[in-house]
Amino acid sequence: MFEANDPSEAIRSAEILPTLKLYFDIVDYKPYDGAILHTLLSGLAGNFDEYSPADTALLKTIALFEEALEETGALGSDFAAIVGKPKG
Repeated sequence: MFEANDPSEAIRSAEILPTLKLYFDIVDYKPYDGAILHTLLSGLAGNFDEYSPADTALLKTIALFEEALEETGALGSDFAAIVGKPKG
């Protein structure tokens, strides 16, 4: 279970990309959402029925809302796939 004051949870995560850029040239960077969905659905995703039109519509709506907020810059992505090559 996540503890609000647990120092091992995402420690210094804001430094990951700046540190990568010190040592690597970023070849490709693909953010893949997560700012709302991973928090909102943590421990709940298994309760949705993939064959239920209502469940599917709700999840798609939340995903589209998250994507729209990211596209406008109002929300950042919590996850990314990054390819880099060593500098030098």
